[in-house]
Order: sequence, then C-alpha cells, then structure tokens
Amino acid sequence: MKKLFSFLFGLVSLPLFAQGGTEVYTAQLNATEDGYRLTQLTNRSKNPGYDNQPSFWSEDALLYAATQNGQTDIVFHQLATGEKNGRSATGQGSEYSPLRIPSTDEYSAIRLDTTGLQRLYRYNTQGESSPLHPDLKIGYYVWVDATTLLCTVLVENHMDLYLLNIENGKATRLQTHVGRSLHLIPNSTQLSFIHWKEEQAIITSIDLATNTQKPCFMLPSGVQDHAWLPNGAIVYGQGSTLFSAMPSGTAKVLHRFSSTEIKNISRIAISPSGKRIALVGKE
Repeated sequence: MKKLFSFLFGLVSLPLFAQGGTEVYTAQLNATEDGYRLTQLTNRSKNPGYDNQPSFWSEDALLYAATQNGQTDIVFHQLATGEKNGRSATGQGSEYSPLRIPSTDEYSAIRLDTTGLQRLYRYNTQGESSPLHPDLKIGYYVWVDATTLLCTVLVENHMDLYLLNIENGKATRLQTHVGRSLHLIPNSTQLSFIHWKEEQAIITSIDLATNTQKPCFMLPSGVQDHAWLPNGAIVYGQGSTLFSAMPSGTAKVLHRFSSTEIKNISRIAISPSGKRIALVGKE
C-alpha cells in the first residue's frame, strides 16, 4: 500500500511539478463499419517543454496548458487557422487543466501560485479569475453541468473523488483512492473515473443520481488515462498505440503510430462531435 500511496502522490502532484517535454497532437477520427480510423495527425503545440492537458473548447478550437516565459499558461488554439492566443498570464503562478465551463464563454483552470497555494479558478472573458472553492485542493476535474463538478481532491497522500456544487460550496465524497482521468460517458447520464484497487487502475462508471458505481475495464499496467469514443468504446494509449475496448470487453488496436509520429501517449480528449481526437505524447 505504501508503494501505491507514493504513486498516487506523484499523480496528485502533477500540476505542482512540470513533467518532461510533452506535445499536444490532434487527429481526425473517422467512423467506419469496424469502428474508427485516424488520419491527419498534427502536432499542435510545437513548443519546448510541458504542453499537456488538452480539452476541446469547440469542434474547431482547443485549450491546453503550455510552457511560456518560464511558467505554464493556458493556450487557446484555433485548429483551422493554427492561431494561438494565451488565455492566462497571471504572473503569480501557473495554470493547468483548462476546461470550458458549460453554457458559457468562460473557462476553469487549476492555478498553482508561487506561494504554493493550489486552487481551481474560474476565468471570465476579460481574463479575470475567481476561486471556485476557497479550501479544496483539487487535482483533476470534469464539469457535469455549469454548477457541478466531479473532481479529485488531495487528501493526505492520495486522491479522493468528490461531487462539488460551486453555488453552495457543498462537497460530497463519493470514492477514495482515485486517479486523474475523469470523463462524461457519451449518450449517457453517467461519468467515469479511475479507481485504484491493489495497484490496478480500474475504469469505473458512476451514476450521480444514485451513486451507483460499476467497474468497466481494467487498464494495463502503467496506463493512467482514458476517454470515450462516440460509439461507447473506451480508448487509451500505450506507447505509440491507441487501443479501444467496449466496457468489460477485450481491447483491440485502434491505431498504431510510428515512434517518429508520437510516442508515450497519455492524455486523450474527444471533440464534441466525436470527429477529432487530441493526444499528448512525449516531446
């Protein structure tokens, strides 16, 4: 168990210590009779250092965290034109894990201040920020709706899963010892998270109305991230290969990249229409 706690603490501390060089990529995700085919892999960040944690603002725009001027800021990237605009440059810290807030033109991000304070903030269209909770040290999160978050919170030396209402500040613990990958399950009212059990990363679904939790798929050793394809299949990366699997099914190769295209695939995001995929790979 001590080994597991050490591993989890490394996951929680990801926003605190910039990893080695990583890049953000996108590819077209084309539906076929057998599943999906990937085309047009493009390096979107092309920036030395830490470029990571992509999320789709829209079908044609991407948010991600990028190293700029000695700190990590949020970049807004127009995919059609390639135009990049910095969305945060607070000077008092670095921002990570950007997500568009549903039904708004604002976004949220985790900020690590130079003082060591780590909190989740809301950023308006003028770049002004306000904390979404004054006390919780949130590591990773996903918006359920415009007022509700499913998030991981650092508790001692591991992360627990919480449901947070940002209007009244109520935080309800739903599970202990969880990982960093949180997602909405398409065509469903459920979400998914990583539950660590005996050092195994288990993708688990959760119905927030009943707190019913169900194991869906056990990830291979060393894999921490997943996402969901529009057809309800899980997708994850290992090395230079993407795999897909239906819940409780057997994984199959979705796409195999060459090591010169992308390697050490980690974070994955799917666009709103399911026609694009964003990936993070080693620089």
